[in-house]
Amino acid sequence: SLNNEAPAEMFSGIIIELQSLPGAEHVIYLDFDGEYVVFDDQTIDAKSWGWDNDKIAKIWEIVAQDYAPFKINVTTSRAVYDAAAKNKSTMAIFTPTDTIAPGTGGWAWLGSFTYTDAISNCWVFNSDTAGAAANGSHEVGHVMGLKHDGKGSSVYYNGHSNWAPIMGFSGTKNRMGHWSKGEYANANNLEDDLAIIAKPENGFGYKTDQHGDGMNNATQIISDAVGNVSADKNKGLISTPTDKDMFSFTTTGGVVDLDVKTTSQYSNLNIKARLLNAQGQEVLNLNRSGEMSAKIDFPLFKGTYYLEIDGAGEGANPSVGYSDYSSLGYFTISGKYAKGDNINDTQAPLPPKGLRAFNISQTTMYLTWDAAQDNIGVIGYQLYQVTPSGDKLLTRTTSLSYYLSDLTPNTTYRYKIKAMDTQNVSEFSDVLSVKTLSEDSLDGYCDSRGERNSDFSFISR
Repeated sequence: SLNNEAPAEMFSGIIIELQSLPGAEHVIYLDFDGEYVVFDDQTIDAKSWGWDNDKIAKIWEIVAQDYAPFKINVTTSRAVYDAAAKNKSTMAIFTPTDTIAPGTGGWAWLGSFTYTDAISNCWVFNSDTAGAAANGSHEVGHVMGLKHDGKGSSVYYNGHSNWAPIMGFSGTKNRMGHWSKGEYANANNLEDDLAIIAKPENGFGYKTDQHGDGMNNATQIISDAVGNVSADKNKGLISTPTDKDMFSFTTTGGVVDLDVKTTSQYSNLNIKARLLNAQGQEVLNLNRSGEMSAKIDFPLFKGTYYLEIDGAGEGANPSVGYSDYSSLGYFTISGKYAKGDNINDTQAPLPPKGLRAFNISQTTMYLTWDAAQDNIGVIGYQLYQVTPSGDKLLTRTTSLSYYLSDLTPNTTYRYKIKAMDTQNVSEFSDVLSVKTLSEDSLDGYCDSRGERNSDFSFISR
């Protein structure tokens, strides 16, 4: 039976109208104001929870983020739903009235998205914000054709660490809900959630990719005359597991300060960013564990560079974390880089002085050095380890110190450093030779200073 438009009890307030993709043909309508439904010769008077718009907006945002990769509009607008074709829309009814499935968290008919009657509706009975949102995405997932994600003999898998599959249950506090293909241990459902949602039978697919994935088709970062980059003009979407978005910028040299961030606190995208030079060589690789953003604060020579954005996983493997399979969603780029008149600087900085080590332990130490001098200005430093096979670049940094870890006890290490301006690099500093403490040595603070081309170390306690 078709839905009857005369509800027995409606929410007395005005529901905030939200849309994730205005104008899209296909619609997921989140119904919060009560509904009068005739279903299988049964009349259901679904009551409203009476939630305020703040809670409704949060639930909508979580569901919208889950369906962000797809060409479908998640909306709270009844007018948008009514204007959509019935075989291109579904209604998720959030209600305490669980007549259709008493004692459950929700109900949906598997694969019913293109149906034109009330069976294409789904129902959500959870009352807390996270649970209602998770179950909303879950029940709509059933409508799209997805089955449950369990583990072993359990029908629903609640996840591990801070992750859970949407088609299990991801509504536990602080859990990130992802679409899944059963990559975790003992998964009892290996279906490809993303492929099923985007299948031709549902009538919609992934959103169109707005940015190329290589250097040859990179999108130029939009900035003003002095290199300010605003988030509202530099946006992207990682929409599939293989999607990457490449951006380019040209700098006159100096410190590049760029932030790549998700657009929502409920995003499913764990951002990985790589900075490449004009030859395609990796200059910087960023994916900070447990954080959904990437920050570049890095000194660069003048030239053209490429910023590659991708989704990343978390943890050693999907059984303790998650893969990049469903690390998808929107991001923005903001910040600043040096742009403007190209100064012809032919004078390199003087070599840095005062390279020294402190807080030396069996496996760690800190290195520090004095600021180098330059006719225009130093933008950063290149720290090298001297090894039998040659000099090994450890980092480029704007700082005057660096922390070393995972060292071997009772072992001598040698380091040297260069200074950079926007177009030149200095000669090497004196070589610092420093020995880590032996495993049986007493804990304490150590300091070491070295001289050019010398293995001799000065150590004091």
